[in-house]
Parts: sequence; C-alpha cells; structure tokens
Amino acid sequence: MGITKIKAVKDSLSRIVGYAENPEKTHYSDMQQVLHYADNQEKVNMEQTMYVTGLHCRREHAYEDMMYTKRHFNKTGGNVAYHCIQSFKTGEVTPELCHQLGVELAQRMWGDRFQVLVATHLNTDCLHNHFVINAVSYVDGKKYEQRRSQYQDLRRISDQLCR
Repeated sequence: MGITKIKAVKDSLSRIVGYAENPEKTHYSDMQQVLHYADNQEKVNMEQTMYVTGLHCRREHAYEDMMYTKRHFNKTGGNVAYHCIQSFKTGEVTPELCHQLGVELAQRMWGDRFQVLVATHLNTDCLHNHFVINAVSYVDGKKYEQRRSQYQDLRRISDQLCR
C-alpha cells in the first residue's frame, strides 16, 4: 500500500518542478540499467526509461505550461502549486508499476482540471512518486483548495489502485 502526503508550495514553481523531474532521481543509474535489463524478460529499451509524465502539460516544458495557465487566468500569487508524494515499501513495486500507479492516481485525482507532473524517483530503496499539481485549473482558472476530504479521497484512490 502506498503512503501519501500533500502540501502547498508557496515559494517557487520552478524549484519544485526541477526537484521532481531531476534526472539523477528519475533515470536509472548505469548499474540500475544493467540490473533492470538483466531482470526484465521483455528487454525494454533502456534509453527510454525515464519515469516522468505530464498530464495536460508537456513533460519537457511543465514549468512553462503551468506558468502560461497562471498568467492566462492572472493568478500568479498565493500557493503556486501542490506537492504530493506517494511512497512504497522497499520491494513492494517495480519502477514501472510505481510510475503507472502514480499516473493513474494523478488522472483520477486531478486530471479533469489540473496540470500535473508525475515523476517516479528511483534514487532510494523506497520507490516513490512526486506529483506537482498546478494550483490554477487549466479548465476554468479556479485555484485548487486543499481540504481534508480531498486528502481522504487521495488516500482512498491510492489504496484502491494499490489493491
């Protein structure tokens, strides 16, 4: 079962996007690539193994796309984003499954109104997903308001997906 937490980001969208998509955390190291390749029956192309996905934003330009939405609706102040983490116990999931669960969670939780960058970090024994959620909806320009009930929804959806 994944563990989840979420908090508001007030200081810098570029800082949190940069942290989430950091290649040192989202790419396999050379040793990890060799071990993954040797263990993978399907022999996936390791050059394409990067666990970062953008929902309603381009993976390579998530910051620019999110800032465009903020400027378009004239909402650049206050909370700039939300940072959510979904973490798994050591050995509980593969990198592919971890990322798939993260993308599905983001789609079900925020995908109908918000831009989300999903990044799976491989740099620790506990694989985990980082979600950077734009605080401004690309649909209607309304700000995301974090409530206790939404956190309960996050936990419930994450648990359902993990089952």
